[in-house]
Amino acid sequence: MPTPSKLRQASFTEREAALRAGASAGDAEAWWELGCLLQDGEVDGRGAILVPPDHRGAFLAFRRGAEAGNDDALLNLGVCYDNATGTRRDRAKAWRCYHRLWRRTRHRAAANNLATWHRDRGNQRLAFSWYEKAADAGDGDAHVALAYACYYGLGTTKSLARALRALDRADRSTDITPYSLEEALYLRAVMVLDRGRSGDIVTVTALLRRAAAHGDYPEADAVLTDIGRGTLPTPCRCRRHLARTIKGQAQCPLHRPRRLPVALS
Repeated sequence: MPTPSKLRQASFTEREAALRAGASAGDAEAWWELGCLLQDGEVDGRGAILVPPDHRGAFLAFRRGAEAGNDDALLNLGVCYDNATGTRRDRAKAWRCYHRLWRRTRHRAAANNLATWHRDRGNQRLAFSWYEKAADAGDGDAHVALAYACYYGLGTTKSLARALRALDRADRSTDITPYSLEEALYLRAVMVLDRGRSGDIVTVTALLRRAAAHGDYPEADAVLTDIGRGTLPTPCRCRRHLARTIKGQAQCPLHRPRRLPVALS
């Protein structure tokens, strides 16, 4: 009798065959579903790999789906070019995928990816503009990016009021990831800390505890540790889990210290 792992592997093969048949019959969405299946592979309940990811196969499926007119495949194709997944990195082709999708459907993920594309190249004004488009299209995560940009003056003028309004919209969003909700809580806590009111430490602590509730927010934990010791907190001001070398981040005393001019003798 086949083991559960063998049965699941057989099930994967059957799903792949069914999707390929549908795609060959002209179903554009089947190409996208096939790409997702190949990209993820198959693991068992303990995390053991039953079928390894096939990134090249996924890329080819997304490309066929995009050529057939599937919007999700076009978005994933752009991500493949952006991240060198199954193909060589080609940021120009990634940009064309995102821009084509935005023109066609006003897809919020396309706008968000275009914002990131411009941010990484140092054009913060264009990044801010695309985050606004993503937020207007209903992307709650983009509201958090706008709040961060408004608070620190990245691609726009500094404005605490606009930053708070963006966070309020993020809180009300029905399409926002828990990851961004936690980042929004952390940013609110930093804003309160920056006001320098000792009586607000209870508010700061409550916000940080909610942000750090899942145990994956070391920056929030570090500020809570400082508060517990009675020392003056020095919060990290980088974007959450974003590489320090990536542009579009605030000056951070912990990770991105401002360089002082060298005195001439």
